[in-house]
Amino acid sequence: MNAKIQALQSAEPQWYQALTEHLSLEQQKEVQEVIVMADQRKAVAESKMIEKAGGYNFQTTSVPQTFNFGAPF
Repeated sequence: MNAKIQALQSAEPQWYQALTEHLSLEQQKEVQEVIVMADQRKAVAESKMIEKAGGYNFQTTSVPQTFNFGAPF
């Protein structure tokens, strides 16, 4: 549901506005907070699944010999 709401909000902003315009500013804020909370819970669940599977499996185990933090993008 969360993904559908976010997709609607970004793909069809006028329709999302029509659906939410009757909400007070406080209610709109609460909807956004629910979306954020759902994303956080999903991330925690995914993290726990990865942890149960033994964690991340990094393919590269060597440290780069040349690394420049100041390099332009």
